Amino acid sequence: MPEAMRPGDVVVERYRLIDLLNDARGARFWLGWDSILARHVAMHIIADDDARADELRAAAKRSATVHDPRLLRVLDIGTVDERCYVVSEWGEGMSLNHLVSSEPMSPRRAAWFVGEIAGFLTSAHAQDVAHGRLVPEMVMIDDTGAPKVIGFAVDAALHGLPEGTVDKDVQDLAGLLYCALTGKWPGPSNSTVASAPREHGRVLRPRQVRAGVPRMLDTLCEEVLGGANVHGYSTASIIAAALHEYVGDPAAMAEAEAAQHRGNTSPRLPPIDALVLAPDPTPAASAAGDTASDATPGDDLADGEGSALAAAEDSGTAEDVAVPDAPDAETPGQAEPARATGKHSAVEPSATEPSATERPAPPTSPTVNEQTVAGTPVFYDEIEDVGWMDKESHPAAPPPPPFEEIPAKPLFAPDPPNGRAVRNEVAETGPGADRNDPFWPFENDAPPPVADEPVAEEEEPVPGRTWMRSAWILAVVLVLGVVLVYALNQGSSSDQGPAGGEPSAVQSPSGSDDPASEPYPINGASDLDPFGNPPEENPDRVDLAIDGDPSTAWPTQTYRQQFGPGGLKPGVGIVVDLGGEKEIGRVNLRVNGDPTGVSVFVVPGNEPPTSVDGLEAAAEGTSSDGALDLEAAGGTSGRWVIIWVTELPSALKAEIAEIQVYG
Repeated sequence: MPEAMRPGDVVVERYRLIDLLNDARGARFWLGWDSILARHVAMHIIADDDARADELRAAAKRSATVHDPRLLRVLDIGTVDERCYVVSEWGEGMSLNHLVSSEPMSPRRAAWFVGEIAGFLTSAHAQDVAHGRLVPEMVMIDDTGAPKVIGFAVDAALHGLPEGTVDKDVQDLAGLLYCALTGKWPGPSNSTVASAPREHGRVLRPRQVRAGVPRMLDTLCEEVLGGANVHGYSTASIIAAALHEYVGDPAAMAEAEAAQHRGNTSPRLPPIDALVLAPDPTPAASAAGDTASDATPGDDLADGEGSALAAAEDSGTAEDVAVPDAPDAETPGQAEPARATGKHSAVEPSATEPSATERPAPPTSPTVNEQTVAGTPVFYDEIEDVGWMDKESHPAAPPPPPFEEIPAKPLFAPDPPNGRAVRNEVAETGPGADRNDPFWPFENDAPPPVADEPVAEEEEPVPGRTWMRSAWILAVVLVLGVVLVYALNQGSSSDQGPAGGEPSAVQSPSGSDDPASEPYPINGASDLDPFGNPPEENPDRVDLAIDGDPSTAWPTQTYRQQFGPGGLKPGVGIVVDLGGEKEIGRVNLRVNGDPTGVSVFVVPGNEPPTSVDGLEAAAEGTSSDGALDLEAAGGTSGRWVIIWVTELPSALKAEIAEIQVYG
C-alpha cells in the first residue's frame, strides 16, 4: 500500500475519507463523502499492484450492469496515486448477522426477507452475474425497512475468491434462510454467525435446531443444502416463487416492515457540509458583520453564503481567518482579534468599517467559541484553539477524611501476681474476701451471689439415645416375628396333609401342579436383531435373562416408535440354546414393564437361527403383572427357542428378566 491515508484526505478531488471501517489483508474500507452529489458513499481501496486489483475492477464492472433497488450499486471505479478504488452506495441499517444475534426471525419474516434477496438474484443471474460470497454480513434491512444486498461481486474479489457462480449463490441463498430461521450459519464461507450443528458430517435440519420451523421452509433448506432435488429448488427464481407463495402477500409484509422504521426521522449520519459556525455573539463582531462588504468574513460566518467560503470549499483549503478589531483608546490591550475557523481564505476588513469610537467597547474576552453541526467529524489537524473542545477545569476534590485509628488490643491476658494460677486461688482481697468465696478475676465487678444451698443440675440426656433404644427393640421384635412365621410355614408345608392322610402336592415355581416338571437346562443364549444396523441388541447383557436371578434383566434399546409393520422394525429377541432336540411344552417369562408382547419360535437343527422370516410362531402372548406363561402347540420340538419381542411396553424399552423352557 502506498503512503497511508487518513480521515480528511480527499480522493480525486471529490471523495473525502471520513472513517476507516475495516483494514484487513491490505484492503481498506472507508466511509466517505461525495462532495459533488453531497451524499455518503462506501469506498474500497487497495494498492494498484495488489494481485486482487484487476479482479476487483472486473467485478465492479460486472456489478454495475445490474440495476435493482435491492442492490447497493457500484458508482465509480478508478486508480489514483497507485491505488485502486471502488465507490459504492452507502446503506444505513442492520445486516442479517446482527438481526439474528439475539433471537432468530419469525418464519414468515424470514421467508419474506430471503424471498426479496432471491428476487434480486433472479434478475442478476439472468445477466450471468453472481455474488460469489452471499453470507449474512452481505444482506441487510436498511433504515426504511427495505432489504439490500451488499458487496455484489466486489466482496468476493476483495477476499481473493474467483468469480462467483449461480449454483453457489443458490446454496448461499438457502443458507441465508437457514440462518434467519435458526440463528446459525450452515455455509462453507466464513461468517461471524455461529456455525450450524452437524451430525455425522451433515448439517442438521432447521426443525432439529429450532422448534416450530414450518415444514415447507425446513424442506427447502434440507434439499438445497443437502444436494437433493425432490421439489426442484435449483434456481433463485424457483426459490423466490416458493417463498413468496408461502408469505402470501409480500407487499403487505414490506409495508409492515417499513412501518416499523418510520419513527426514525433522524439519520445516523447527517450530511457533511462545510463546518457551520455559530453567529458571533460579541457586539464588536456583530457591528463588523453589519457594515462589512459582501467579501468580508462577517457575512460568511452569519449567512454561510459568502463567495470566499464557497471558493475555499471547492478548493479544499483550510486556513484560519483573523478579523482584527481596532483597539479602544480608553482600554488599550483589551481588544483581541476574533478567530473564525473554517474552510475559507483570509479577507481583510472593509475600509467602511466603523472606528473604535463609534461602536461599543468589546468584552474582556472577545474570542468566539465555535461549534460544528452535531455528528460532523472534527479533523484535529485543521482546527486550532476551539474552546468548546477544551477539557473543563474543575477544582480538585478534597481528600477523604482519615480513618479513625482502632485502639490496639492486647494479645494476652495480664500475668497473675507472683506467677501463680489465680483461678485456683481463694481471694484474699476484693469484694468476695470476707465471704471466703472462690477467686473472682474481675476487679470492678462484684462476684455473683452465692446460693444458700447448691442446686444440683440435672444431667441432660444424650441426643438420639432414646430413639436408638426404641429402634433396637423394634428390630428384635421384627426378627422374632419373621422366625415365627417361617416356622409356621415349614410346619404347614410338611409331607403329610392336615389330616395325616396322603402327602400334599408341591407346587412348582411355574405354577404347575406336576412336581416332576422342571425347566430344561439352558446351554447359552444370544441376541437376535436382523433388522438393526449393526445387527446386535446389547449382546453383552443377554446372560442376565438366563442367570436364574429375576432382579437382573436383558434390556432392548429405547425406541421412539412401536414395533410392528408401521414401526422402525418388526421386533428383536433372544435365541436360547437347549443343547439338543427337546420337546417344548411351555415357556415361562419374567419381564419388567407391561404390556410386553412376545412370540415364541422353536427351530431344530445344529445351526442357530439368524432371522424369524418364514417361521411359524409356536406361541404368542402379552405380559401381565410382569409375567407370561405361553403354552406351545402339541408336538413342537427343537433345539433353539427364539423369544421374539413384538410389542414394547409404554416406556418403549423391553426387559426380559428370566426365561424358563419346560417340556
